[in-house]
Amino acid sequence: MNIINNLKTAVLVAVCALCCAQASAQPSNKPHLKNNGNATQLVVDGKPMLLLCGELGNSSSSSISYAAESLAKCKQLGLNSAIASISWEQFEPQEGKYDYSLIDGLIKEAEKNNLKLVVIWFASYKNGLSSFAPAWVRRDQQRFPRMIGPSIEGLTGGADQASYYKNILSPFFEASWKADAKAFAQLMKHIKETDTHHTVVMMQVENEAGAYGVDIDRQPIARKLFNSAVPQELLKYLHTHEADLTPAMAKAWKARQTKAGANWKETFGTVAIDAFMAWHFARYLEQVTAAGKKAYDIPMYYNAWLKQPKHEGMPGRYPSGGPIHSMLDIYRAASPSIDLLCPDIYHPEFKRYCLAYAHKGNTLFIPECRPGEDMAAKATWVMGERAGIGFAPFGVERIQEGTSLTECYRVLSQLMPYVTAAQGTKKIRTVFKQVIPKIKGVNVGEWDFDAGELEKEDAGSIKVSMGNWVFDVSYTNQLKGEAAFAMFIQLSDDEFIVTGRNVRMNFECKDNAKTAELIDAEQGEFEGGKWTVRRRLNGDETAHGVAVSFPTSIDVFRPETQQDIVKLKLYSYKRVAQP
Repeated sequence: MNIINNLKTAVLVAVCALCCAQASAQPSNKPHLKNNGNATQLVVDGKPMLLLCGELGNSSSSSISYAAESLAKCKQLGLNSAIASISWEQFEPQEGKYDYSLIDGLIKEAEKNNLKLVVIWFASYKNGLSSFAPAWVRRDQQRFPRMIGPSIEGLTGGADQASYYKNILSPFFEASWKADAKAFAQLMKHIKETDTHHTVVMMQVENEAGAYGVDIDRQPIARKLFNSAVPQELLKYLHTHEADLTPAMAKAWKARQTKAGANWKETFGTVAIDAFMAWHFARYLEQVTAAGKKAYDIPMYYNAWLKQPKHEGMPGRYPSGGPIHSMLDIYRAASPSIDLLCPDIYHPEFKRYCLAYAHKGNTLFIPECRPGEDMAAKATWVMGERAGIGFAPFGVERIQEGTSLTECYRVLSQLMPYVTAAQGTKKIRTVFKQVIPKIKGVNVGEWDFDAGELEKEDAGSIKVSMGNWVFDVSYTNQLKGEAAFAMFIQLSDDEFIVTGRNVRMNFECKDNAKTAELIDAEQGEFEGGKWTVRRRLNGDETAHGVAVSFPTSIDVFRPETQQDIVKLKLYSYKRVAQP
């Protein structure tokens, strides 16, 4: 009997060892970023995911009851994810005592509404201030020193140059980042242990970090460091990545002083304050991020309050030291643990900022955007044309159902497998007509990256080349007040999925000796992943085979807000010369 029992035990041990070995050999199923050709995608539960999301208001997740209503509204709007905050002051109201009720409640409510979550860690920095740090941190200015700086006229009540303490934790003191990092690591550890369904897919560390209303910290340690040699770690990074620097940093780096031991002013010239503050804020954030990733390594990002062209050379009118477009290289050097650097875009020049943040090595995600009737166009363009992983208007719970955004998300959720398969290839193109309000006296400053003429309103038409075909797209105004946009996904040599609003497209061949026409056009939906035809389009609806408009012809059984999906097939024939 003992022999049999021993044999059973040996077999059981062997089976367990085999299972463990197989489990360890398999890739983790936790949310992660994965390269797919020229695109980097967010993978959730083994599949690429586009975040069709919105950000809740700052205080909307400060109580479970309000968060529950907000997340239920997100479900009604057709979102597949939401961005919600957890504040340090609520998570650790007393030092060393953690309250998990909010994060647990958020996850529970998100799961109830079939939503994924991106969680913001409102902690040391929020909009260039420190109002979300716990009371025990903010009251103890000896242990957690604040920044010292003069007021900036127009921002803090006048031009008084006397220095005084600001409501901003100084990034130059270890006690502050250690306390923040300890709490964030505890939050991430709890999420890892309790979030068994991978509801939390990404983390935002802090919010629009930097110093608003202060150009540079006047703490004695900061003054000393500014006049000291630039860290060799940063110089080595910039030298190694010289060929890939952002245009603004490349310009400053090219003009640098090469003498050994040069200080920040000597090295970076006119952008010295930006570079100095960015380095130290990024080092602070790196400590927090690294601690969180050690506890649970899922994708994390920093978001930026943007520097507008009219504020060129005026740090403090945007959070000084934040991850602005010209300081992306500094952040990459100082914070290797972060995955993404993201713009919060409230400025009308949407495309320019997207292009700036789609810099080499940085995947595009828009965690905040101004709500409006161009949201659908922007979201589609980000994920289609720029291979972005997601888009989120701010204050999403205030958006009404039946808008262009809800229709856009409905369509993108159906097209997601096709979009993610085509991202980073020439098989997907997206266009939208960007309308720029006329702004006088804007100093374009260092906007010298290759963004074309995007500071001007986009032209009324554009030609999109895909394979052997050219789509001649003209922007219309059939739907008053809505932005014009279109997405094209190529399925085969002559088959395409097309969607959009306020556009008309004619078809051409690249071979000028041939004429292009439609041989097939179907309006329909992907239901359960299967194409279902609603109408076959021909005659007036296709201008007898030469054009398609979006919306397609009047569909009296659907609301005007309907966004159509059309599968079309093209063919060509040789032109006949006149006899």
